[in-house]
Amino acid sequence: MDKLRLAVCDDFKEIREYIEFFCKKEDDVECVATASNAAECLEMVKEHKPDILLLDIQMETDDAGLNIMPDLMDIHPQMKIIILTAHLEDDYIFSAFAMGASNYILKSMHFDEMIDIIREVAQDRTVMRPEVAKVLADNGKRMKASLLYLINILVKLSPSEYDILKDIYDGYTYNEISQKRYVSVSTVKNHALRILKKNGFHSMKELVGELRALKIFDLLNDRK
Repeated sequence: MDKLRLAVCDDFKEIREYIEFFCKKEDDVECVATASNAAECLEMVKEHKPDILLLDIQMETDDAGLNIMPDLMDIHPQMKIIILTAHLEDDYIFSAFAMGASNYILKSMHFDEMIDIIREVAQDRTVMRPEVAKVLADNGKRMKASLLYLINILVKLSPSEYDILKDIYDGYTYNEISQKRYVSVSTVKNHALRILKKNGFHSMKELVGELRALKIFDLLNDRK
């Protein structure tokens, strides 16, 4: 079985060494290279073509990591990017999602938490949809606290779970969603249960109520 190829770009040597050290203990993940600044990162990705890049935003400048994201994706379009950030309230996290980041990792996390996120991203389980990320970026200043809360909900969903949650938000019943998506009602219910479990809610009514208070899907509908 091929190992997941991971690369790390962070200007703190301790962070790079921490991730490298613990990757050596994993059977399914290999840290193939590290970089300490934007220029090194571009060369690293060209040479090693990692599956996933852990990318610090704030390096030689406050937005150095953000600025190279388009170039990184041109160099290796199949690569998935996970943002490394020291602060959850980081303004740049919104723009990073809008530019294609799959998730974020707090530098204060234990490696066990980091590796769970890395594996989920590798399996396409936590990819932020571009239209959602665009709204997050555009409304960051106005709705910052709420949107950070919302990110923690949406990044946990698979594409199918996102679509079903959107249908429930729009008022469709499980039977209607079943007919609309050509799946069984039990499949819809199983998706709904996973959505609730991932986000710690006891009922879909409670979760949808939170989302309606934030009006995020209304914003998305306005953009169409």
